[in-house]
Amino acid sequence: MNKYVFDTNFIISFLNKKDDNYKKAMKMSKSLNEEYIIIPSVVISEIASFHKNPQLRNYILGETLNFTDEIFSLTDSNIVEYLDFIQRLNNSFTAIDSIILYSAISTNSKLVTFDKKLDNLYKSMI
Repeated sequence: MNKYVFDTNFIISFLNKKDDNYKKAMKMSKSLNEEYIIIPSVVISEIASFHKNPQLRNYILGETLNFTDEIFSLTDSNIVEYLDFIQRLNNSFTAIDSIILYSAISTNSKLVTFDKKLDNLYKSMI
């Protein structure tokens, strides 16, 4: 089974037909096989913070929770490993992006994102 970590931008594009990257997300989703979907808890938090369109936000949250196999969180059992991980990164990523990256690396999953900088760093680490 293939494991995937979805970034916020991919989920929003995949579930919002009006998004500029919708077609790209649909095409990418067709290449996912035997998937086990991991969503970092920070992605759920980021989606939940969208206030411009509560109806769309609630739809995206509901659908995300429906197709998610696992929600990845920082806990007392992995926080030290995460802190070591981010100390080795020479970049200016946000906390959210560093947790998304860490979740993909630590679970041996493929990162699915439209963020080129994050994707490039992920690819250099695998």
